Amino acid sequence: DFSTQPITPQLFVSLVKTDMGRLYRYGVRYFEVQHEPNLQMEGWRRTWPDGAAFGRWFLDVRRQLRELYPEARLGFPGLSLGGDLSGWRADDGAFFDLADEAAGEADWLGVHCFWNDSFGMRSEDGGRRYQRIKRRFPAKLVFITAFGNPVSGVEARAKGEQYLSYFQMLRAETGVGAAFALALSAEEGYDAWVWRSGRETDSVIAKILGSRSDN
Repeated sequence: DFSTQPITPQLFVSLVKTDMGRLYRYGVRYFEVQHEPNLQMEGWRRTWPDGAAFGRWFLDVRRQLRELYPEARLGFPGLSLGGDLSGWRADDGAFFDLADEAAGEADWLGVHCFWNDSFGMRSEDGGRRYQRIKRRFPAKLVFITAFGNPVSGVEARAKGEQYLSYFQMLRAETGVGAAFALALSAEEGYDAWVWRSGRETDSVIAKILGSRSDN
């Protein structure tokens, strides 16, 4: 929990090393270090004042975790997208610019890609936002650590068809290691994001993806 107190690199490593070690022993090697660090609730203005300070924090954490788990591939996290919001978020572009050195030393780079319609899904401001990262760091592997259409008025079937098209589009991309949708389910507060809600056992989105043709 980064929302109440500063979290030093040493404290962070002490809090995650046990769970990380369990996953590491099962063969997991790719780990994202922190999540949306330009949000106040995720450390901005509490643990780091800006992207440069987060970069130093990230590199310290990376060094310590690599000592414990030498084969781990530690990624620079995806940022919360958008401009400055007082008391909530630092502008993602400015934050990333200041953390440029740390991003360059990361084993891979995370990026979030969100859109409102099919056109946005194919735009560099939306579903293809990863292209900006690839141009900046062409040798780096990119993971889309969160993607989706957050518009509440769009039916699940339409979102499912968009997500299927998105995965098909990504198959032709080089340098994209994986893409993770947000989100399968949530207890509350993510009604426009989830693939299924409440006690539902079926998901229209999952059925559309499951019935795809791989030809």
